[in-house]
Amino acid sequence: MQNIFIITLGTREVQFLETSLKEHGFLFPKNDKGLLTHPELSGVDFQIIRNDNFPESFFCQYPRIAGKIILEHWSLFQDVIEFPLIQNALEIIVRDFPLHHFILVYTDQKDLDISIPQLDKNFKRDTVYLRDIIRKSLVSKFPGLPNQPEQDIPIEERAIDIDFQYSYFAEKCKTLFESEENIRQIFLLAQGGIDQINYALTLQLIQAFGSKVKLWQQAEGEPPNELTFPFLFIEDLNKQKLIEHLENYNFNLIDQNLTSDENVIRLAEYAFTKLNINYTAFPKNIPSKFKGKNNLVTRCKDLYISAKINKKNLDFGNYLWKMFSLLENLYRINCINLLGEKNYYQSKFEDDKVPNTEWLDLLKSIKSDKNNSSLYNHLIAIKGRNGRPLKINNPNRHNYRESFIWFCNNRNDFSVHESTQKLIEKIEELLNPLSYKRNKIAHELEPINIQNLNKIMGAGNIEKLDYLFQKFFDLKSPYGIYDQIKKEIQSQLNI
Repeated sequence: MQNIFIITLGTREVQFLETSLKEHGFLFPKNDKGLLTHPELSGVDFQIIRNDNFPESFFCQYPRIAGKIILEHWSLFQDVIEFPLIQNALEIIVRDFPLHHFILVYTDQKDLDISIPQLDKNFKRDTVYLRDIIRKSLVSKFPGLPNQPEQDIPIEERAIDIDFQYSYFAEKCKTLFESEENIRQIFLLAQGGIDQINYALTLQLIQAFGSKVKLWQQAEGEPPNELTFPFLFIEDLNKQKLIEHLENYNFNLIDQNLTSDENVIRLAEYAFTKLNINYTAFPKNIPSKFKGKNNLVTRCKDLYISAKINKKNLDFGNYLWKMFSLLENLYRINCINLLGEKNYYQSKFEDDKVPNTEWLDLLKSIKSDKNNSSLYNHLIAIKGRNGRPLKINNPNRHNYRESFIWFCNNRNDFSVHESTQKLIEKIEELLNPLSYKRNKIAHELEPINIQNLNKIMGAGNIEKLDYLFQKFFDLKSPYGIYDQIKKEIQSQLNI
């Protein structure tokens, strides 16, 4: 696990103490600004400004010019340069944590028209040489400090365009480090230089690495300290993510990365596994008010709500196959009191070459109350829309549909309200046109979207289908029990 220290550079990151300049024979202004030189420099000088916040120090007015001179005369300057906005924080961090990366963010603007006086001044304020000074000095002062200048981040264009910098650092966050899993902490000292750069970098790091980012502050003359506002920012960011996930019923995205509330995580996991009809994977200690029966009706209801969530999130491929799975089970739901809940389907019986004896024997055993004929006799006599006999070796939608009709007419112990029968017929009528679309998707890998669905089904029929299913499953709210789970999570998280 790696620790990383990132510093943004401004003009004040390199300073000179007045007492140190005197001791080493430098000539400097007595007032607030002027030229810094030395007898050994043979007339070479650069502009410095007294630090208003810390009057005992000076900093470079134009770091591009001054930095180059300092590097060219390193032996003369190396003992008088100070890093009051960096060094104390670095001392604390390297004392407590081994650093694996030491990264400097500096300006080297190549997009400025230096024929314009103000832009020329901005160009001269670039910190490209301060970066070399700081790295050269601190690496010698702190043995073991990583010296990987190729990892430093240059700002070469649009330095004050925060939108551009935000996108720039988004790409850097993706490529700068191997992977988030390998990072333990990122120490960030982002107070030097241009605010737009600091804000963009801070936001992108927090968004990419969350609580692993430790934001430090170093005021002149004060001890460095870690700021807590990133944690507040992360909390707000996570809260917005939680709100969005709940709005879209994406319970699988609610985990320990967004909340430490174990009850919420467990409830979200329960909702997700239930929506995926994975009843054997339910977490423990779920409130009884959210538990229900594990039967075909409940599973079909969950499948419908899951399909509806897919539609809400524009996942029409999953929506479509779930709706057809529902259609195959709508008649079965109403036949389970006579056919039972057991699923007799097995793919090996699909080609009719091997008889599905258990299923066929069940069909033969179910007799009419009006005569001695069996359900089996009825099904083998039925022809499909293509004029061919029904395939009855395996349970399927057509078997259950014809069984349902036969039960209504032949069994006294079978009672289905007429309105339920009409509901199923209307649902089937609306879904049948989509059968072609489903097959086309499967065989031709054709994309599917809401426009195609509306074109096939007719305007308004998707909404009508939702209404019919809501009525069929007697849902009191659009997403049934998942609306209750959503409200429970919102209440526990106070969002």
